Amino acid sequence: MYDISGCEAALSDAHNCLALFKAWKIWRGAETIPSARMVRPEMLGRSLAGMAVIECHAPDKLVYRLVGELYGEIFGRELKGQNLLDFTVEAERVE
Repeated sequence: MYDISGCEAALSDAHNCLALFKAWKIWRGAETIPSARMVRPEMLGRSLAGMAVIECHAPDKLVYRLVGELYGEIFGRELKGQNLLDFTVEAERVE
């Protein structure tokens, strides 16, 4: 298992990241990463509005699985189920 003991202090000024980190530790239990069925987005509270979870299906298919309401306001549409790469300028992508 990795040593993550210093992460909370490092994230103290990044409240949304800290909320995600604390929830992640609960969801994963003794595992390195949590299973999808263990993830409970409602535990993130108000921080969820500024977060997105992207599921990697293939190098060219990165699908928004969970999208906070701020993303919809910024992009002017619902992003859940959409491919992130459809919103990324090809010349700016990193291989």
